[in-house]
Amino acid sequence: MPTENRIGVIGTGYVGLVSAACFAHLGLTVHGVDRDEVKIGLLNKGIMPIYEQDLAPLVAAGKQQGRLTFSTDLPRMVQEVDTIFIAVGTPAQEKTGAADLSHLRSVALGLAPLLQAHRYLVIKSTVPVGTSAQFSAWLSERNPDAQFTMVSNPEFLREGMAVSDFLQPDRVLLGVETPEARAHMENVYAPLSEKGTRVLFTNIVSAELIKYAANGFLATKIAFVNEMASLCDTLGANIEHLVAGIGTDKRIGPGYLQPGPGFGGSCFPKDTLALQDMGRAAGMPLSIIEGAIVANARHKQRMVDNITALLGHDLRGKRLAIWGLAFKAGTDDTRESAAVFIVKALLKAGATLQVIDPVVTTKKWDNLALGESVQDTARLISADSCAASIENADAIVVLTEWDLFKTVDWAALKKGYKDSAFMPVIDFRNLYDPLTMGSLGIRYISLGRPSSVETLA
Repeated sequence: MPTENRIGVIGTGYVGLVSAACFAHLGLTVHGVDRDEVKIGLLNKGIMPIYEQDLAPLVAAGKQQGRLTFSTDLPRMVQEVDTIFIAVGTPAQEKTGAADLSHLRSVALGLAPLLQAHRYLVIKSTVPVGTSAQFSAWLSERNPDAQFTMVSNPEFLREGMAVSDFLQPDRVLLGVETPEARAHMENVYAPLSEKGTRVLFTNIVSAELIKYAANGFLATKIAFVNEMASLCDTLGANIEHLVAGIGTDKRIGPGYLQPGPGFGGSCFPKDTLALQDMGRAAGMPLSIIEGAIVANARHKQRMVDNITALLGHDLRGKRLAIWGLAFKAGTDDTRESAAVFIVKALLKAGATLQVIDPVVTTKKWDNLALGESVQDTARLISADSCAASIENADAIVVLTEWDLFKTVDWAALKKGYKDSAFMPVIDFRNLYDPLTMGSLGIRYISLGRPSSVETLA
């Protein structure tokens, strides 16, 4: 018989692995399951299949303490636990943008015959409204005698900060339909609530929608500030002053008002598309969300156009130092990364790229399909240092806000460069002070700020 607060986690991606490791850290016994034998093999050898800040030591500690195990054995896991968290991918469908629930359906079909005794099934994946009900239907169709209670528990983890977000969350959101489910989930999350974490209970439908509403709002803030940065460039205003001016308003707040090359990652792009699809399916088009999607796509292309305009429009024969491929610092996730979008566009335009990213290694490049042809691949070069990346380069393009790039000694880098005229620095993360760069004689271009020589149009 399962022991209370022994939990299972199906899926060991960013959400599942972080959840499993953090629950074990909080004192629960956790069994993580994934059908990917290679990934489970790596975890059992102590090798992390992903990079996420602070995650590796947490996994190692959980395994050493005997609270965290990994396997591909779903039946064994179901026998051992009383609560099963489901954290599998729900990517956007290519044609409609709607969430692809095929992985979730596969989990339901695999679980159904195993639910001979009652289990709490907690969907942590980001899913459209009505998915918990659909999951329940899939289970019952496969096994009419299956015993379970559905719970919705959306995650609000920022990649690069996922561990701290789990252990010190703004809130824990739980969608339940029965008093028993509420009491059970209160017990599961007691280690957090006892430390002051606010636990919010809603019905399941509301919990499913809240997740999308939160990501849609944050994505809209990013799209908005990026448009404001472009407007600042056009009008001669300063985006830093603008952000300070509106961000200090308590009704707005400063979060997610940092301009960049465009939002990306595993959440915002697919979740805004799914929210758009939900609105249209309900006969309620969401014009603000649709506008954010369009604005983000336009902004990413504007970044490419700015680079090509600076270098004379014809990039054939040009060599660029590319700093960063991850969609943000603190993670090796490149899904829907604006940096990857820009790199692909520059390769297509004929440029040679010397790329450095501290965690996105060349082993991942093939999966990114950066080069569409052999010629593209030949013009994609890995650099092991900032200094190596700028050899014979015509410009530096900063795309990810890694500490490695924030702490560059520009005076030394410029001194070691072979030409007297240092290349332009195009900074799409606003990492450096324009006046300091100008004092070094560096042609510096950033987003929405007066630069040492010029601003982007």
